[in-house]
Amino acid sequence: MTTNDLIVNHNLNVDNIITYEKSGLFNTAVIRREDESTTPTIYLTELQIFVNDVNIMYNNRESFDAYFANWSDKDTPLPASQEGGVSRDVDPYLFDNVLSSGIETSGQTPINAIIIKDIPLTSVNDIQAIVLYNRAGGWIAPNANGLIIELYNTKDDPDLTNVLAYTSQITKGVFIYRYDFPSIDTYSLEFSPLSSTTLIPTPSYANGGTWNATIRSVASITTTPDPELNILANVVIDGTLTNTGLQSALNAKQNSIVVSTDLNCNTITTEGNATIGGNVSITGKLTNPNQPCFKAVSGISSQVPAGTPIKYNTEIVDNDNAHITSTGEYTIRKAGNWFFYYSFQSNGEAFNVQLQQNGVIRDQVSTDTTPTLNTDLGCKGMAIIPCVVDDVIRVFVFSGSVRVENADEYHSFGGYLIG
Repeated sequence: MTTNDLIVNHNLNVDNIITYEKSGLFNTAVIRREDESTTPTIYLTELQIFVNDVNIMYNNRESFDAYFANWSDKDTPLPASQEGGVSRDVDPYLFDNVLSSGIETSGQTPINAIIIKDIPLTSVNDIQAIVLYNRAGGWIAPNANGLIIELYNTKDDPDLTNVLAYTSQITKGVFIYRYDFPSIDTYSLEFSPLSSTTLIPTPSYANGGTWNATIRSVASITTTPDPELNILANVVIDGTLTNTGLQSALNAKQNSIVVSTDLNCNTITTEGNATIGGNVSITGKLTNPNQPCFKAVSGISSQVPAGTPIKYNTEIVDNDNAHITSTGEYTIRKAGNWFFYYSFQSNGEAFNVQLQQNGVIRDQVSTDTTPTLNTDLGCKGMAIIPCVVDDVIRVFVFSGSVRVENADEYHSFGGYLIG
């Protein structure tokens, strides 16, 4: 496999040796109350992170951006509550390499977090141990209960939401907490029986304890190239074969639809328009739930005089909510060719009833002969009208008078889009 540029987003494994690893690099350490409570006051003395037998916190302190915060508003620094802080601007501070019996770092409500950014990018797998010295003595030591330590990478995760490694929650007030990482086995110096600025202390010192930190799992990915196809043939994630070759995936891919393709499927869904150049044969039901239609009838029997619209004031169906019962008008919501119909009966005189579009006649039913006494003419008109959005369609008595009845939907006004 030949390439001009190789971009590795996570791990590069060559002959089972990781020669490059982006996953698991941290540059930010956080000490916070896991439940985000703001009491009691945080009293701490020193934070140490040992890598290659060296406390990297003290050695790199000049580059840190460190501050108190409330975890719910983690980008806003808060001032130290009493004496001592986490910034080099306040002396003493949390990584000054001084193990004092006095207060070195204190933060009270609304503080519940200490955030230290701009630590040189370091793999969590290279950490030997994190050591946290608590403020000892009497009622102060239990103030550490509820605290956890987390590691983040602000370059990939500026909002501090993807924790890379973390410690268990502190549940007892002791002087020292030591959290071992996998590289503790590479520690080559002695373990100090006392507090130390250069050595990892023994777990028994000052009733302290030793716990194992948890590293967030990052999948190990290895690949096998296919020399003939010049592609990745096999992909193994955490020891499980997840892809037996790109070619097999291609074999399972659906063929392209061309002129000669016969396509059998259960459903077809399109996000946009579909153009069909030939004939469509349908053995089932053709439905269009977006096709607008309406039908309205008269809710009362009434005479309608000249110069007024016929108000079909009772809706049977109106799936576009476009018919107005108070005026009898229908407003077009979707442009196209529409089919309309309307019906009424005579009222003992000559009449002219029009189907109007924006007040312009498009169809009419009329007679200039006065009907015979006690004879009613049942009348119906139909028309196809091209419409645009916001056109207003109504049935209008232009001259004479007519009647509409409310019995059995005798008289109605309706329509639907046909295309």
